[in-house]
Amino acid sequence: AAARAAAATLETPGGRDSLANGRDLLLVCATLWALSREHASLAAGASAAHVALLRRPAGLEADGEGGLLAPALALLVEVADEPRFTGRLAAAGALPALLPLLQGEHEHALVVARSLSPLLKDDAAREAACTTANVRAVAAALLAAEREEARLALSLALVELVDGDFGRVHAAGGWPAVVAALAAAASTASPQMASLASGAFEPLVSFLPAEASALSKAPTQPASALSK
Repeated sequence: AAARAAAATLETPGGRDSLANGRDLLLVCATLWALSREHASLAAGASAAHVALLRRPAGLEADGEGGLLAPALALLVEVADEPRFTGRLAAAGALPALLPLLQGEHEHALVVARSLSPLLKDDAAREAACTTANVRAVAAALLAAEREEARLALSLALVELVDGDFGRVHAAGGWPAVVAALAAAASTASPQMASLASGAFEPLVSFLPAEASALSKAPTQPASALSK
């Protein structure tokens, strides 16, 4: 009964604001997710609390809360991968809360990308999140990624975000983003393809026109959808 009351309270903005301390909010969030596995009705409150945690105005890496973002994202990866929770998270606004975390240099890009993929399977949430700014943010993070693991996760998230429309990928990040997305997708076919794609990525990008990689020159409107 106490958990249900807490979950209901956290579904309201005032209830979430009452937990000013990020560590308290993370603890409540983790507890509700654990209980949600047996009591599905608690998932809405857990989702609302989790999204509020990611949207904290001061950020989870400021004001002495630098250790909170990593566990918050790790927990999100865990629960977002469960289909019964994905819809709740999407409805609570998890995608709009996650995508800004990819802007600029961000050490948590890999974990954010892993969280995005299952959430992007919700068509309504994906369509709402597929804005020019968000596509650019994912494309920029993909081009900046140095680790192959991060590049793969970001490329898959990017393709899912645009629903396979590589015209939008090109509009956001030029041909380097298209090549990166295709190479990473190809790498999932087999270990041999993974080795080939990894070795081919840098040489291919180096031959592309310099202006193709300039995100600042990407069109402000998405390109027309490619035929599928």
